Amino acid sequence: MATIHDIAKIAGVSTSTVSHVVNKTRYVSPELVEKVEAAIKNLDHPPNFIRKKKKDFAASTSKKFILFLVSDKSNTFQQQVGIHLEELFCDSEYILVTLNYGSSKGHWELLDFCLASMPGIAG
Repeated sequence: MATIHDIAKIAGVSTSTVSHVVNKTRYVSPELVEKVEAAIKNLDHPPNFIRKKKKDFAASTSKKFILFLVSDKSNTFQQQVGIHLEELFCDSEYILVTLNYGSSKGHWELLDFCLASMPGIAG
């Protein structure tokens, strides 16, 4: 079975570049990404560290999120709705994400970031 060193040698890159491509931890130029992916694709069997990443990613994307936007966390009605939602979803397959937002630009940027960070959410 191929190792990270084997893939690096085949692709003509360093092992750290292979690691960054597989783990998506740093920017790697599209040309180098293509070389690494081609080297991996041409292997008879993907290495364990790549199969494990795909499995972990598949498991993480199967989660379902409920986004509850709160405009005023001191508002009694919104507090009661939040409590009810927590009770409703506590033992379910859904993860409740409560986000306090306001009219400031920073809050909306945070909301955009949160939505972009969640797998399966179209922004």
